Amino acid sequence: MSLPKMTYTESYTESYTESSNGILGPTSGAARATPSAVVIGMGVEGGSLARYFLKQGADVTVHHWMPLEELEDDPQLGPQYRELRAAGASFSTGDAYLTGLTRHAVVGILQSAFTYKYPENRAALEEVRDLGIPLVTNLSIFFEQCPAPMIGVTGTNGKSTTTEMVAGILERGSRQVWAGGNLGASPLDVLDDLTPDDLVVLELSNYQLEFLDESPWLAAVTNIAPDHLVDYDGDYKAYKAAKRRIIDFQSRHDWAVLNHDDPITRAWLTACQAQPFPFSRQTTLESGACVRDDRIVVIREDDELRLCQVNALPARGGHNVENALCAAAIGALSGIPGGDIASALLEYAPGEHRLEFVGEWSGIQFWNDSKSTTPASTVAALRAFPGRSLILLAGGRDKGLPWGELARIINEACKEVIVFGEARDTLARAFATPGAELATELTIKKCATLDEAVETAIRDAGVGDIILLSPACTSFDAFDNYAARGRHFKELVSLL
Repeated sequence: MSLPKMTYTESYTESYTESSNGILGPTSGAARATPSAVVIGMGVEGGSLARYFLKQGADVTVHHWMPLEELEDDPQLGPQYRELRAAGASFSTGDAYLTGLTRHAVVGILQSAFTYKYPENRAALEEVRDLGIPLVTNLSIFFEQCPAPMIGVTGTNGKSTTTEMVAGILERGSRQVWAGGNLGASPLDVLDDLTPDDLVVLELSNYQLEFLDESPWLAAVTNIAPDHLVDYDGDYKAYKAAKRRIIDFQSRHDWAVLNHDDPITRAWLTACQAQPFPFSRQTTLESGACVRDDRIVVIREDDELRLCQVNALPARGGHNVENALCAAAIGALSGIPGGDIASALLEYAPGEHRLEFVGEWSGIQFWNDSKSTTPASTVAALRAFPGRSLILLAGGRDKGLPWGELARIINEACKEVIVFGEARDTLARAFATPGAELATELTIKKCATLDEAVETAIRDAGVGDIILLSPACTSFDAFDNYAARGRHFKELVSLL
């Protein structure tokens, strides 16, 4: 995606026409010689967008909500501010950071731009959109310019794990592999290094997909469950539609790897334009990836790849079997031999904060699953410990999602649940009314903080118990992100 050759200094009141490169630009007005771009936000995505625009020779202004003094002193963003300032970027900071957006030819935004965390962004960005000024993201630019075949993975849960598994499998082949997207790194940073012989694996969030009008050659969806509904005014259909965009623009020459066990993605198998390739943990398939005789197999036409035993997978839980099936299907469609697929799955090390074993003290095990920020992901975590005595730590900030299934599973699987943080009263009510007759009564305790919750759990636990942090909520009431929450949990455990 190249920038328009000219941009304008006054507010946009002219009519707009579409340029040959797909970016809208004004049809009249007094132009400057250098194109102008604005980036809203910093961090991984914002910094990458600003660097990209600067490389294109644009006048770049970075808009950020922090006051300038606070930005300069920030341990993470301060170095980025100085780097971009030295490279020629200007900055608009503080309370007025959203002013002047309509004076630019293109507006670059982060995937969080329209989320509930930044309500002030909505009106400003809608004005930009209404005037026809193009809104671009890291991925919308990358999709238009990337010379290499792209594999995209999305889903409500498991997309990070599956993307990592896929990258490990593809790296067994002969092609150079780059993995990123929602998984930490910005693809724009490696755009110039990619060739048509490489492979790109992208984890894609619903927010990123909303700004794409292209689909990858091979698209995979792990599962769909309610999430982020606060950003869709509670409309689950809108959230599902955002996820479905990963396959909406595919052709019959592409592949759609979809979860046969999920009723939503199973319906997409028959409706997609691409060649469907299902995966299933529960059903033996004639074509696709499934479990047969406790072994992962991939069947395609007359070829059958018999891979590893399910119980040999290092990643714990049935949900990770599904992730492995999805990754194995992608590997097979990409031409990776079965032995290499199996080896990669057996060597996969689950990432930090995803059912991560922290340690054992006095016969009590501690597991960190801080990345579970939805009820569905916490259900998957609880099911990874069948027959064990569990004390669950859940809490944080409520995302407004349904609690029914999690309440039922907690009452079936847990010895005790300790709810903490901003959502503790909501969770205590939800878990006390599972809507089913129970053999035993669940113990529910409320704590203000994670520290207090850990102390309470240790006091109540006995030999053989598992203390599991799987919050089912965001961390934003007390922590910057789920990783900070998980690290704090591990620090508390390490004090033992």
